[in-house]
Amino acid sequence: MASGGRIHQLIKQARATFSRAANEATFRQEFEKLKAAMASVTFEDFNLSPSVLGKVWDYSPYVKDAPASCMDVYECTEFSVSIFMMKPNKYMPLHDHPEMHGTMKVLLGSMVVTAYSKPSSKAQGLLRCPLVPKIQLSPSSEPCCLYPSQANIHEIHTGDEPVAFLDILSPPYNPSQGRDCTYYAIKSADKTAKDEESSRSVWLQPIQIPSWFACVPQPYIGPPIIQ
Repeated sequence: MASGGRIHQLIKQARATFSRAANEATFRQEFEKLKAAMASVTFEDFNLSPSVLGKVWDYSPYVKDAPASCMDVYECTEFSVSIFMMKPNKYMPLHDHPEMHGTMKVLLGSMVVTAYSKPSSKAQGLLRCPLVPKIQLSPSSEPCCLYPSQANIHEIHTGDEPVAFLDILSPPYNPSQGRDCTYYAIKSADKTAKDEESSRSVWLQPIQIPSWFACVPQPYIGPPIIQ
């Protein structure tokens, strides 16, 4: 299948997955199909090349040489499709996808996702969140799924190479509907938790977006999207 066909199939399957008419059983089946569609697309399908990731991304006058950029592929009321690109040895700070499903597929490079699940308790403006095992991703990895309650608050670290990953969010961010992005800082570990990484909890504090971080918009350069 040609690259444009794979992207068209991806968006078609995302529409079937996140349709408001879908019930729980249908959603699970369609979601598996969506992950398979994501696994089939490649860096080249979007007309990307390593040179695209070598550019300097400035968010003037606030951030020089930002660590990340974003290319919007498609968006409707039910989901959005984007490509995020990150510089080597950088990280995307801890943030959430409020009441959203997030699915990521690495197209180039490798990265590590550190994630926390929905708060189990709150106190004095802090959230007690369970830590899930770290997720290492590369182009050969299966898509990574972040759910409304599980692994929703997360940060992304890159290695020695630039990274590009496909990202589908449902529903998309919409501050007017209560879906704005919140950033967090780790205040302390939960001393009552067990030692194993998979069972630890931490206390997180909502913060403003870090001053050093920006995700700079880039024009979409892939095949035309068929509506």
